[in-house]
Amino acid sequence: MKKIVHISDLHFGTEDERVLNSLIFDITNTSPNLIAVSGDLTQRARTKEYLKARSFLEHLKFPQVIIPGNHDIPLYNLLGRITNPFNKFDTYFDKELREYNDDQLYVIGLNSVRNLRWKSGKLSSEQLEIGTTEFGESDKNIVRILVIHHNLFHISSRRNAVKLFKSKLLRGWLMENRIDLVLFGHDHKSMIEPVFFDDDKFIDFILLQAGTATSKRTRGVPNSYNIIIFDNSLMNVMVRTFNTNRFETTLEAKFIKKTIGWEKQSENHYQY
Repeated sequence: MKKIVHISDLHFGTEDERVLNSLIFDITNTSPNLIAVSGDLTQRARTKEYLKARSFLEHLKFPQVIIPGNHDIPLYNLLGRITNPFNKFDTYFDKELREYNDDQLYVIGLNSVRNLRWKSGKLSSEQLEIGTTEFGESDKNIVRILVIHHNLFHISSRRNAVKLFKSKLLRGWLMENRIDLVLFGHDHKSMIEPVFFDDDKFIDFILLQAGTATSKRTRGVPNSYNIIIFDNSLMNVMVRTFNTNRFETTLEAKFIKKTIGWEKQSENHYQY
């Protein structure tokens, strides 16, 4: 069995201490094999915010994949944003924290942030080529997971896989590299979305979006994060939502791996 905790949009500088402490408790009790952090660790890329973010993640003694979000580059320092936008991020988080693999999982993080595109993101052909090289080293039966920050998908068109992607390049890359799961954040809301290409029964991969884990800027949606559990051919995805003083599972979906894709077993919504 393998467990991944997926957190996003921490936004240190606007963190809610009560939520933060509950998150630490919840993650520690989960004891994951990996923590995937899909960007926006800070609110304004300030040094004190980076120090808080690093301290928080160092406190969690589990392997990690960490990528930047658009809030992790300077907003008001235009010179810094143009000439060296990821200077602070690379200072506080080692570049080796962009990849993880074991006997069942292969996870890579790609940076979708562009310094001249504050809110929207993109993956270049060069980045995808690097991803292909890395995934090419893995066993074909291993679970392949991509971590990015931005929502690069037209979710309203999710039933039409051709229209789903803002980038034809990304669509082709995900198909060719047999990606099973895409983890991302950015919008401060959670979502579990299966993607079908050729068959409405078998799922090619799952989009999993995380809400803001700790920020007070919740945009009307409670703080949340995700847990993914892999047990042989079964994948169990849980959305954990902050409720008063603790995190609780509010959405759970189970998928089973088939020869040509994934099949949904169940989906449950919980009210507290």
